Formats: sequence, C-alpha cells, structure tokens
Amino acid sequence: MVIEHTQYGILAVVDTTRRKELIDEWAARLESWGLMPVAPILLQVIRPLGFIASQTLLFGQPVLTLFADAQSLDELSSLLDDPDALDRIERCLTDAGHRAA
Repeated sequence: MVIEHTQYGILAVVDTTRRKELIDEWAARLESWGLMPVAPILLQVIRPLGFIASQTLLFGQPVLTLFADAQSLDELSSLLDDPDALDRIERCLTDAGHRAA
C-alpha cells in the first residue's frame, strides 16, 4: 500500500499490486474490443477530461451499479483520475502491439 497525492492534492491509499492488475485488465479489455488502433488516441482525449470522467462515474454510480459492481466503478474512476495510470495503459497497449507485430 502506498499513500500518494493525486493531481488535485487529494491523498489516496493505493494498493500498487491491485493498481497494476487494473491497468493490465483495462489494457486487455481495450485490446479484446479491437480498439488497439484507436486506443492511444482515446487515451489522449480522455487524459485532460479524466477528473470530469471520474466524477461523472461517481455521480452516476447508483444507476451504473445496475450494470457493474460498485468496486469496479470506483476502481475505474480512480484510473481515469490518474494520468500516470492512463500512461501505463497506453504503454501496455503499445507493448502488446509490438509483440503482436
């Protein structure tokens, strides 16, 4: 466990092992959905809007829990709010693209 400051000065307790698993999971999902060619562009678009996207997920959580569990939504929200996590997802996709080529 690591305590870190987010981009907005908020302290967060992060389980670094779980964070790595989440990053790998989301990279694999994007790859399985066939988004490898556009994923880096999507991540670049999401990066400046990460905070808004994460807050939107939290705001919509009561309705979204009909489709996904609350923990998954919280984890996705924390990834969207973390530019380093988005960079890591992009690197995972780039590495996967190089391995596939």
